[in-house]
Amino acid sequence: VFLAGLRAALTADGRFNGGDWTERPLAGLAAFGRVYAGWAFSQAFYRERLDIEAMGFASADAFLESYWDNLFAACDPNDLMAMTWTWQHGDIADNELYAGDFAKALAAIQARAVVMPSATDLYFPVADSEIEVAGMANARLATIPSVWGHVAGAVGANAADTQFIDARLREALEG
Repeated sequence: VFLAGLRAALTADGRFNGGDWTERPLAGLAAFGRVYAGWAFSQAFYRERLDIEAMGFASADAFLESYWDNLFAACDPNDLMAMTWTWQHGDIADNELYAGDFAKALAAIQARAVVMPSATDLYFPVADSEIEVAGMANARLATIPSVWGHVAGAVGANAADTQFIDARLREALEG
């Protein structure tokens, strides 16, 4: 539903023209960014005013305008549509080998893995990662204790999150 909302925000701009745009659909790109903004960071991130306190924006509106509008204005609209399509259809079990059996597909993964969702990720909640890790023979869960939501995994976004991730990766490589 979230991805459908992103797609609808972008395609509502008449300049998108079914993907055959000749003039950048800036209103659609801005709307895409506004939808994204409500999910990329957690509610706690906004409640603690980290958009202002940690990221240095004067207000929530300034954060939306200067960060999100600019971030997505630079994107190719068709790339964003492809990204959302891939996200919607990226099912490891949707093939002849696993015939839709997600548990069987997970069990086939033998590589050592450390799965690190953010405690506040709205895209990929910890409960989903717990299911995935339980189905993989050599995986372990290391939840990032962060209010930065999905952005907790972005390199350099927050020093504490980066340190946590680096430490878990070192442990995994040493193990």
